[in-house]
Amino acid sequence: MGVGGGCRIKLRVALWLCWLITNTIAQPQNTTHPAEVRVINELFRGWGIPESSVTQTGWNISGEPCSGAAINSTDFDSNAYNPAIKCDCTFPNATCHITRLKVYALDAVGPIPEGLWTLVYLTNLNLA
Repeated sequence: MGVGGGCRIKLRVALWLCWLITNTIAQPQNTTHPAEVRVINELFRGWGIPESSVTQTGWNISGEPCSGAAINSTDFDSNAYNPAIKCDCTFPNATCHITRLKVYALDAVGPIPEGLWTLVYLTNLNLA
């Protein structure tokens, strides 16, 4: 291998690293649709469900609800995951939508908030 061969390999590696860094930084972060965040937060406040009961199950209601347990392999139907949400983050512009919501046996009291009907991507609702 001549002197130029080593330079070509280093250049290829440098270009590949540059491409990798650029694509990693350029990827938009998934975010829950803001209207859905408001509805979920209003629901928990209205029903008197403390944030601590939600955060213990790996769900972030104070920041980005469609993160952690809401998008990983946590079993939605597990009794240990309550209250629970699951999200679909495959929508354009890195927008996540809440598709599943479960709230039961938490002594939640109050009317079903009107905003719940605006969660148009919600396909599974368990308020047992």
